[in-house]
Amino acid sequence: MISTEDLIPTLSSRLRAQPASVQVVEFKAHKSKKKRLNSGSQSDAGDTGAGPQQDGGKKKVEEVDMKKARYEIMKFGMKKMSGGDKERTKEMIAVELGAKPDKNKFINYKTLQQERQRDKLQEREEKKLFEINRKTIGKKSVRKINRNDTVKKKMFKKRNKGGGSGGIIGKYGKPTLSVPKQKK
Repeated sequence: MISTEDLIPTLSSRLRAQPASVQVVEFKAHKSKKKRLNSGSQSDAGDTGAGPQQDGGKKKVEEVDMKKARYEIMKFGMKKMSGGDKERTKEMIAVELGAKPDKNKFINYKTLQQERQRDKLQEREEKKLFEINRKTIGKKSVRKINRNDTVKKKMFKKRNKGGGSGGIIGKYGKPTLSVPKQKK
């Protein structure tokens, strides 16, 4: 073997002779703001830099508490509900929390046709009633008899003596053809 004294010292031989320096790396996991606020408020209340952040954090915590309170109230109200109502409210809560709403339920085609026919008949009846009401709104339902009305009727009858039809023929009667007789 070759001794170290016989070799010419170089940069690489010097580095081999020295022990390697070890670096210690400490890993810190990312914590969410909520966890930091909760741990910070419990452990250190005297931090000067965390004062304004804690006020904003308390507001967020209060909002979360209001959401939880609302949810608890809904759950309490659901205890008194019947089966169908309870299911609908659970679905509403799930949709509010971000779930996708249910698809439309299956309806038999024959029953769907019958429902549509009923709806059409109801619409037709409503239209008829609307037309009847629209026609009668402008007219008087009960006509009052005035003295002037009776006088006007009598005058009109006097004018239209003859055939009862209006105009000149009614006044003067039906014309007759009068032809003179010829002499023989």
